[in-house]
Amino acid sequence: MNHYFHITSWRKSGKKPPKGFIKINFDATVGENRIGYGTVVRDKEGFVLGGGEGFEEGRLSVEEAECVAFEESINVARRLNLKEHVLFEIDHVGLVNRLNHLVNDVTIVGIRIKECAAAFNFFKSTSLIWIERSCNKVAHLICKKCIVRPTTVCLKWIIRRKSMML
Repeated sequence: MNHYFHITSWRKSGKKPPKGFIKINFDATVGENRIGYGTVVRDKEGFVLGGGEGFEEGRLSVEEAECVAFEESINVARRLNLKEHVLFEIDHVGLVNRLNHLVNDVTIVGIRIKECAAAFNFFKSTSLIWIERSCNKVAHLICKKCIVRPTTVCLKWIIRRKSMML
């Protein structure tokens, strides 16, 4: 299995993933006493296949919150049974940097990121790519909503369509 971790901003907003790839945008927002996270999954045509949102009470750092969002985005992809080529996109370069330097990272966040990297074996190939904030607007809006209006139910929505086969 091929797994690549890129620190590049190669995608501008509105671009579809390359042929044969599924794109998963995820983000997290840190509030005073809670975090919100959101995930949006799109196919090669830009059609939304699914996603999710949620929040956690408590004080977390930005990196911890982004790590939670990363874990949840992988969970959403697995629930959708996406086994093909997957691009995970995030606007937080720190998470990508930490993933690239895991060998020496013995922090709690580092261990959680290692677990995310191990979960990449579920997919044919994966990439974690840094993108500009402007390319991650939908996931960011979902996070902000979870901070402003948290509910006791974490929404995990899945949309299927017959042309989903790649």
